[in-house]
This record gives sequence, structure tokens and C-alpha cells, in this order.
Amino acid sequence: RKPEASTDFYEATFGWKSETTEVGGTRYATFWLADEPVAGLMAMPPQVPAAAPSHWLVYFTVADMDRAVATARELGGAVARGPTMTGPGRIAIMEDPSGATFAICEPGISDGGQ
Repeated sequence: RKPEASTDFYEATFGWKSETTEVGGTRYATFWLADEPVAGLMAMPPQVPAAAPSHWLVYFTVADMDRAVATARELGGAVARGPTMTGPGRIAIMEDPSGATFAICEPGISDGGQ
């Protein structure tokens, strides 16, 4: 809930460098180790209940969002939110059959003006 303090913490703890950009009106910090992006950080959106603790969300890159979502549903998973266009690409928040949450991202695609 305190992105600036968290950014300072991760830089000091892991030796990461950060670069902050605006994504859809939200400040997003990308953490870099050498020349590789290793993590990202943003403030929790207002729709997240105040009682929810700070947390990490693991993202998996997929080549085809629609196929990945369909496969997850066929295997008992669910879509919690999305797919949604963001600065880095199209993302969806998913749940596995036991309720564990993760995200998938199809990077670098355009919404084609939609």
C-alpha cells in the first residue's frame, strides 16, 4: 500500500534498479537486475478491499491469450478478471482449480483501437 517505500526496500534488499512509468493512469515500477526485468510494483487499485494485505502476483507470458484462457477453463480454472489491454500487453487474472491466483500476459499486442 506504500509503493515508494516498497520500491526503496526492494532496491536496497536485492540490488535491483527501478524505472517508474505511467500505465493506464497508474504508476508502475519495473525492477531490473542487470539488463533483465525481474519484477514490477504498483499500488493496489481502489477495488481491492482495505483488509487485503500487500502481495505478489505471478505473471506467466503466453503466446496466445485466447487459447491460454480457453485451455485453463477446460482444465477447471477460471478467469477472475480480463483479458484487459495494458501498457505491456493483454493480461488476465486467473484462478487454478484450487483457487490460487496468477496472471497471464500476452506482451506487445495492440488493442487495434478497440
